[in-house]
Amino acid sequence: MKSKQTSSGSGRIRSDLKVGKLAKLAFETYFQHPDRQEIIRLQDGDYCYETFGMKRKMPVMKPVDDILHAPRGSHVGEADFLDKRYWKQEYLVEGVKYRLVNDWHEPPNHRDNRTPLEDWIRKMGLVL
Repeated sequence: MKSKQTSSGSGRIRSDLKVGKLAKLAFETYFQHPDRQEIIRLQDGDYCYETFGMKRKMPVMKPVDDILHAPRGSHVGEADFLDKRYWKQEYLVEGVKYRLVNDWHEPPNHRDNRTPLEDWIRKMGLVL
Protein backbone atom coordinates (compact mmCIF):
# COMPACT_ATOMS: atom_id res chain seq x y z
CA MET A 1 0.00 0.00 0.00
CA LYS A 2 1.40 3.41 -0.93
CA SER A 3 1.51 5.88 1.94
CA LYS A 4 0.85 9.57 1.67
CA GLN A 5 0.18 12.55 3.86
CA THR A 6 -3.22 14.19 3.84
CA SER A 7 -4.31 17.55 5.11
CA SER A 8 -7.41 16.24 6.86
CA GLY A 9 -5.77 15.55 10.22
CA SER A 10 -7.52 12.17 10.39
CA GLY A 11 -4.72 9.76 9.55
CA ARG A 12 -5.21 6.07 8.94
CA ILE A 13 -2.88 3.63 10.68
CA ARG A 14 -1.59 0.16 9.79
CA SER A 15 -2.29 -2.18 12.68
CA ASP A 16 -0.20 -5.04 11.23
CA LEU A 17 3.15 -3.38 12.05
CA LYS A 18 5.07 -3.49 15.32
CA VAL A 19 5.54 -0.05 16.85
CA GLY A 20 9.16 0.38 15.69
CA LYS A 21 8.30 -0.37 12.05
CA LEU A 22 5.20 1.82 12.35
CA ALA A 23 7.38 4.68 13.65
CA LYS A 24 9.82 4.31 10.74
CA LEU A 25 6.99 4.27 8.20
CA ALA A 26 5.26 7.23 9.85
CA PHE A 27 8.37 9.41 9.88
CA GLU A 28 9.45 8.37 6.37
CA THR A 29 5.99 9.41 5.18
CA TYR A 30 6.06 12.61 7.24
CA PHE A 31 9.49 13.58 5.87
CA GLN A 32 8.01 13.75 2.36
CA HIS A 33 6.17 16.95 3.40
CA PRO A 34 7.62 18.09 6.74
CA ASP A 35 6.62 21.13 8.74
CA ARG A 36 9.64 23.13 9.91
CA GLN A 37 8.21 23.81 13.37
CA GLU A 38 7.38 20.13 13.92
CA ILE A 39 10.89 19.13 12.80
CA ILE A 40 12.27 21.46 15.49
CA ARG A 41 9.89 19.97 18.09
CA LEU A 42 10.85 16.40 17.14
CA GLN A 43 14.42 17.27 18.18
CA ASP A 44 13.31 18.45 21.62
CA GLY A 45 13.47 15.82 24.38
CA ASP A 46 10.73 17.43 26.49
CA TYR A 47 8.33 17.58 23.52
CA CYS A 48 9.07 13.95 22.60
CA TYR A 49 8.59 12.83 26.20
CA GLU A 50 5.21 14.58 26.37
CA THR A 51 4.10 13.64 22.85
CA PHE A 52 5.41 10.07 22.51
CA GLY A 53 6.28 9.07 26.09
CA MET A 54 9.94 8.63 25.10
CA LYS A 55 12.26 7.33 27.79
CA ARG A 56 14.90 9.74 29.12
CA LYS A 57 13.29 12.62 27.21
CA MET A 58 15.07 11.47 24.07
CA PRO A 59 14.40 13.37 20.85
CA VAL A 60 12.67 11.30 18.16
CA MET A 61 15.12 12.59 15.58
CA LYS A 62 18.69 13.71 16.01
CA PRO A 63 21.10 15.23 13.50
CA VAL A 64 23.73 12.70 12.44
CA ASP A 65 26.46 15.30 13.08
CA ASP A 66 25.30 15.62 16.71
CA ILE A 67 25.61 11.85 17.14
CA LEU A 68 28.99 11.58 15.42
CA HIS A 69 30.48 14.58 17.21
CA ALA A 70 29.11 13.82 20.68
CA PRO A 71 31.69 13.16 23.39
CA ARG A 72 32.94 9.55 23.38
CA GLY A 73 31.36 7.32 26.00
CA SER A 74 28.31 5.22 26.77
CA HIS A 75 26.35 7.54 29.07
CA VAL A 76 23.20 9.36 27.98
CA GLY A 77 24.14 11.98 25.39
CA GLU A 78 27.50 10.43 24.55
CA ALA A 79 28.38 9.00 21.13
CA ASP A 80 28.26 5.27 21.97
CA PHE A 81 24.91 5.64 23.75
CA LEU A 82 23.43 7.67 20.89
CA ASP A 83 24.77 5.26 18.29
CA LYS A 84 22.89 2.42 20.04
CA ARG A 85 19.66 4.39 20.61
CA TYR A 86 19.24 5.73 17.07
CA TRP A 87 18.80 3.62 13.95
CA LYS A 88 21.69 3.72 11.49
CA GLN A 89 19.47 4.71 8.56
CA GLU A 90 19.78 8.40 7.76
CA TYR A 91 17.07 10.72 6.44
CA LEU A 92 17.78 13.95 4.61
CA VAL A 93 15.25 16.55 5.77
CA GLU A 94 15.62 20.17 4.70
CA GLY A 95 19.30 19.65 3.92
CA VAL A 96 20.19 18.00 7.26
CA LYS A 97 20.82 14.28 7.83
CA TYR A 98 18.92 12.78 10.77
CA ARG A 99 18.56 9.44 12.51
CA LEU A 100 15.40 8.24 14.25
CA VAL A 101 15.27 6.94 17.80
CA ASN A 102 14.87 3.16 18.03
CA ASP A 103 13.50 2.92 21.58
CA TRP A 104 9.78 2.23 20.90
CA HIS A 105 7.63 -0.01 23.11
CA GLU A 106 4.31 -1.79 22.59
CA PRO A 107 1.54 -2.00 25.16
CA PRO A 108 1.10 -3.57 27.67
CA ASN A 109 4.73 -2.64 28.35
CA HIS A 110 5.13 -0.23 31.23
CA ARG A 111 5.85 2.37 28.56
CA ASP A 112 3.36 2.44 25.73
CA ASN A 113 4.73 4.42 22.81
CA ARG A 114 2.27 3.01 20.28
CA THR A 115 -0.81 4.89 21.51
CA PRO A 116 0.86 8.32 21.51
CA LEU A 117 2.55 7.54 18.17
CA GLU A 118 -0.84 6.70 16.66
CA ASP A 119 -2.26 9.94 18.11
CA TRP A 120 0.59 11.88 16.45
CA ILE A 121 0.04 10.07 13.14
CA ARG A 122 -3.63 11.10 13.22
CA LYS A 123 -2.74 14.67 14.19
CA MET A 124 -0.32 14.88 11.25
CA GLY A 125 -2.93 13.42 8.90
CA LEU A 126 -0.68 10.60 7.73
CA VAL A 127 -2.13 7.64 5.85
CA LEU A 128 -0.10 4.49 6.49
